[in-house]
Amino acid sequence: MLTRRSLCSLLLLALVLLTACGPDKHHVRITGEFKNLDNAEFYVYNDGEKFAGFDTVRIEDGKFRYEKALEGTEVLTLLYPNFSRTLVVAEPGTTIHITGDAGKLSDVDVSGTESNERLSKFRHTNQSKPASNVRMAAAQYVRDNAATPDGLVLFLEYFAGEKDFDAPTTLQLLDLLKQKQPNKALIAPLDARLRPILSNSARMPLQTFSATALNGSVVSNATLKGKPALVVFWANWSSESTEMLNHVKRLQRAFGKKLQIVAVSMDTSIPDCRHRVQTDTLTFPTLCDGEAFRSPVAERLGVRYVPGNIFVDAAGRVVARDIPAADLESRVSKLME
Repeated sequence: MLTRRSLCSLLLLALVLLTACGPDKHHVRITGEFKNLDNAEFYVYNDGEKFAGFDTVRIEDGKFRYEKALEGTEVLTLLYPNFSRTLVVAEPGTTIHITGDAGKLSDVDVSGTESNERLSKFRHTNQSKPASNVRMAAAQYVRDNAATPDGLVLFLEYFAGEKDFDAPTTLQLLDLLKQKQPNKALIAPLDARLRPILSNSARMPLQTFSATALNGSVVSNATLKGKPALVVFWANWSSESTEMLNHVKRLQRAFGKKLQIVAVSMDTSIPDCRHRVQTDTLTFPTLCDGEAFRSPVAERLGVRYVPGNIFVDAAGRVVARDIPAADLESRVSKLME
C-alpha cells in the first residue's frame, strides 16, 4: 500500500521525467535563460496565414519555458520588452533553447535545431559589419538556401520588414522563395502581402488600376501620367489622417494644376467618407468603395500604412512612398523642382 510520502515521491519523479522528455510530435518547446533579466514578460506570435494573436510568456528568475501546438513548420517571432525580436524556426517535436543578456536582447543565441543554429551563426558572424554588407550577405544566403526555413527567416528579417524597400532585389528573392519553398503555406500569405507593396515601390511603375471617384470622375494610373501625382491613403478612423490631409491641401494650394492629387479612403462607410470630404472641402478626387483594405484599388496599390501616400513622377514611375506627414510638404516640394 502506498504511503502519502511514497505517493508524493512518485508524483515528483513523474514530473521530473516529464520535464526531461522532449515535446510530443505535435508541439514545439522553447526554453530560455537570460542574464540580468529576473522577471519580465515577452510575446510570441506567428503573423502568417494562421495568425491567432499573441501568447504571453513569463520569465522568472531569468528562465522561461513555452510550448505551442503546431500543424507543421512555422516561423515564430519572440518580441521582447525592449521591442527587439528574435525569429525562430519552429518545427513539431523539437526543443529550441535561447540564451542571452538583457542588455543585448537583439543578439541572443538560438540552438537545438539545425535551422536555428545556422541562423545564429549568420547573425553572430555579421553583427559588427555595416548594414549594407549584412544585407548583401543576407541576400546571398537567401539565394543559396531558398528551399530552407532559415532562408525564409533571413528574408523576413532583412527584407520583408524594411521601411524603404530595395524593390528589385526583394522581388527577386520573393520570387525565388515562392519557387523553392516546399511549404507553400509559409510563403503564400507573405507573397500576397508583400508583392503589391513591392510592385509600387520607388523606381517601379505604378501598377494599373481604375476606379470611379465620389465626384463621378474616373481615376486610373493612365490618367495620372503627364504630371507628377500624389496618391494619399486616409480614413476617418485614423486620427493621424487629419494632419496628412491638411498637408495635402496646402500642397494643392501651392502647386495647383501642376500636381495631381488623388485620395483613397480606407473607410467602410461611403456616407461617412462623403461627409468628411464635404466637411473638410476636399476638392481632389476621392476613391471610396467601402471595402477598406479589401478594396481593389487598395490591394492593387499595396496600402501599407494609414495614413500613407505614393508620389509618382510624370512618367508614371513611383519616386517615393509613405512619406511621413511632417515631411510631406518639404519632400514633395523638393521632388516637384
